[in-house]
Amino acid sequence: MMAIASMNQLSQTCRTTAGRSLLLKSRTADKRSQFFCLAFGCLVVCSGCQGGYHRKGDLQIAFTGTYGHAVKGETFWADGKGRGDSASASVGLNYFAEDRLALMAELTPMRFFNQSDGDAYSYELSLGARYYFAEFELGTMPVSLYAEILGGMMHGAHSIPEEGSNFNFTQDTGVGMEMKLADNVSWITGYRFQHLSNGDLFNDDNPSQNDNQVYTGIAIELK
Repeated sequence: MMAIASMNQLSQTCRTTAGRSLLLKSRTADKRSQFFCLAFGCLVVCSGCQGGYHRKGDLQIAFTGTYGHAVKGETFWADGKGRGDSASASVGLNYFAEDRLALMAELTPMRFFNQSDGDAYSYELSLGARYYFAEFELGTMPVSLYAEILGGMMHGAHSIPEEGSNFNFTQDTGVGMEMKLADNVSWITGYRFQHLSNGDLFNDDNPSQNDNQVYTGIAIELK
């Protein structure tokens, strides 16, 4: 009887330890997300929002294509189990609240993940901000450099990643370049790091996934 009691006590201790470990990981992820938001906010406040090639009140529509490669191993986020590369097409609307600061809404109506259980189709909606921190001329073409951060929601035809859930939250952080080709047309290209996770809300498992993404496309000023 004493042996059985000891085993029960050991089992309870293990469950308690595991629960504390999961809670610690969750708090760490929350702190990382807060760090991203704080860092971006400080960048905007400290650098100022005046100047640059855009003007307050400008409205821009962007069409982009993106390729994502799944990251293996721990990064700023915990290691995700997802290994499916992806390709997508997006349309975005950027409103310049200040000369250098654009508020973003981005819709990705089609994104395909090449998973071990077959291709997985998904769509995504994200909101965020883009800050233009530098500009120069390349020959006769004006060029702007920017940093951006977005957060959104993604829904898949089936689980993304495998053994995950159909619904995920997304968080993107990146940098990019905008080159003016004409008065109202620009070429944009950039890099984003994306973390997707169901937040332990929609499934018992939360395998998550981290992606390195590169994108390119055209942005059109709406006069």
